[in-house]
Amino acid sequence: HEYLLPTLEKLGTHYKVVFYDQKGGGRSLTSQLTYARIGLEPSVWMLEELRKYLILGKITLIGHSSGALLAAHYAMQYPDSVRKLILLNPVPFTRKYYQEFEATAALRLKTINPTLNRIRQTKAFLSNDPQAVSEYFRELFKAYVFDSQDVEKLNFGFSSASAIAFWKVMELFGENVLRQKFNFLPELTEKLKTPTLVIHGDYDPIPTASSKAITDAIQGA
Repeated sequence: HEYLLPTLEKLGTHYKVVFYDQKGGGRSLTSQLTYARIGLEPSVWMLEELRKYLILGKITLIGHSSGALLAAHYAMQYPDSVRKLILLNPVPFTRKYYQEFEATAALRLKTINPTLNRIRQTKAFLSNDPQAVSEYFRELFKAYVFDSQDVEKLNFGFSSASAIAFWKVMELFGENVLRQKFNFLPELTEKLKTPTLVIHGDYDPIPTASSKAITDAIQGA
């Protein structure tokens, strides 16, 4: 949860804000890293359990990047628990748009790949040293933002254990979702009735058409 904390904690001035780490990441590490335990369905269930544990009523839910996919599925499964939904730079909800995103990202990465390769070959990175892993992501994310200096505002907060878990979680998510022929748009149209705001940056490597398709699929978004 520390990743966006420096920016989103400002919302706490006017609202009660709850940050949490999904199972398998950050401080919610588990020795049982399988998709059956940390995939979309169990993550939706765990979010609802957290809401009940904190004795919260209807919530405004923010999902960023791949978290937008989780947030949307949560709102579809537990519509009575969500007042409003904010999808911030949502990962593509179809395989077609995800492939377009990969192509754009690959072009942008060309200029920084030498630096990324250098970091990947260091002993520190290979041993999942937190500073080396954080350095890698700071360089990587320069391809995703308009102003590369903005990367310094992000707090990666890796430990050696969470770095190892992160690679495994990304592998599982890619294997079970992103590399499959997925299309969640029809499901959004059928089931998602929560008032929704979709936010997309002009320089985001994710296609603008992807976020527009998500917006168009959700009634009243």
